[in-house]
Amino acid sequence: MYERAAIADPIPARLDDKPHFMRELYSRYDLAQLTPEDLRELRATYYGMVTKLDEQVGRIVAALKAQGLYDDALILFLSDHGDYVGDYGLVEKWPTGFQDDLLRAPLIVKYPADAHAGQRVDGFTQSLDLFPTVLEQAGIQTPYTHFGLSLTSVMEGFTERDAVYAVGGYDPREPQAFEAGIQSDDDPLMGHYFEKLKLQQDDPTTVARAAMLRTREWKLIIRSAGKEELYDLKNDPQELYNRIDDPALPEVRNDLRERLLHWYLRASDNPHWEHERSI
Repeated sequence: MYERAAIADPIPARLDDKPHFMRELYSRYDLAQLTPEDLRELRATYYGMVTKLDEQVGRIVAALKAQGLYDDALILFLSDHGDYVGDYGLVEKWPTGFQDDLLRAPLIVKYPADAHAGQRVDGFTQSLDLFPTVLEQAGIQTPYTHFGLSLTSVMEGFTERDAVYAVGGYDPREPQAFEAGIQSDDDPLMGHYFEKLKLQQDDPTTVARAAMLRTREWKLIIRSAGKEELYDLKNDPQELYNRIDDPALPEVRNDLRERLLHWYLRASDNPHWEHERSI
């Protein structure tokens, strides 16, 4: 469906200043052997898969219209994550990979009665926003704390974010959280994940806990183990140059770290709202 020669080149595999999980994946899967033609084929196939999914969503929309349900429907269409698809020389995803091509997932919302039809909002959203959006549209009030924002309030300009956050990874004390290993790369269904999952078991620091703060201008990634990252998104939107050790940026690093700390404090565990005091 997609002309291979027209496919844009991926972000280059510049990994010297990146977390070591990226270099490990690049090495274990021998991804250096992929030619430009291989990468174009990979990306063109991915685009075809996206088009296939779009067609399936179109069938659902057509069915809702045929049943007379479309006008009253709230439809949320999104992806859970992106894919490297050759960017940085890698494929698929990783639990502590925070590049935009993994985290900047599609989101389209169709409101009932054509409210906000055709409106496009250039703002930050998070997956946490979906639940309060559905509750608001359904007229449901909840007594417990939410850390997401209703997308309706964002659409109508009542609320706005200047940053988004993400967390991922596991601690070695949490073996139940690690993805299960695969015994052989000859497994007919899951063998292609063998090295990927084996890496987590061989070196748990590759999936050590990590957190990200992203503004329009900067992205900070802190890790409990391994190389931290800082990107100037205005001048380096492809996140090629990690400036975490740049001596010219101490104020930027400190400001972003403080913002991340305050977010953690605000979004930490809350007491269960149903429980009475025990003392």
